[in-house]
Amino acid sequence: MDYREQIAAFRPADEPEKRVRERVIRLIEQKGDALLERTCGYHFTGSALLLNPSGSKTLLLFHKQFQSWTYPGGHADGDRDLLAVALREAREETGLSALTPVKEEILALDLLGVPGHRKNGSAVEAHTHISASFVLQAREGEPLLQNPAESQGLRWVPVDQMEKWCREPHMLAVFRKLLARAGAFGRREEKR
Repeated sequence: MDYREQIAAFRPADEPEKRVRERVIRLIEQKGDALLERTCGYHFTGSALLLNPSGSKTLLLFHKQFQSWTYPGGHADGDRDLLAVALREAREETGLSALTPVKEEILALDLLGVPGHRKNGSAVEAHTHISASFVLQAREGEPLLQNPAESQGLRWVPVDQMEKWCREPHMLAVFRKLLARAGAFGRREEKR
């Protein structure tokens, strides 16, 4: 599905999300497909919270740049399908091949500021990720293959312990939205 259709189909849960969606639609109207390239100050990323089949654990990676445990994700780099971006990035950053969307629509849409930094010896200007997040199911027993260019570790973490692992409060808010919308809390409650 095309990113424009994916954004149009996203249903905000509250006023802040509604404002983000409206801002993203205005950016699309102003900049169009330039938002698919990382050369634009605002650009699309696709990310995925990976859950085991019971929804009790998530696979996190230790992000080198942000020095925090987070979910896999990356730049659209011209890809018009943001779910395809999230799937590609999850495979590249974890080595997992058997990934299935819990739901195929965007479950969280956020504007995430990235401060200026250095990457591979080059300066990267401050910019904003238009973060389209999905939830994917993965098999916990499948072998993991870390991408050392992106992360310094991979770990299955109990969902109810994410606060102990992630150092970024704004990302914890994104993770909570994704878990609630994917129904992970409901599946965990059923098991108790």
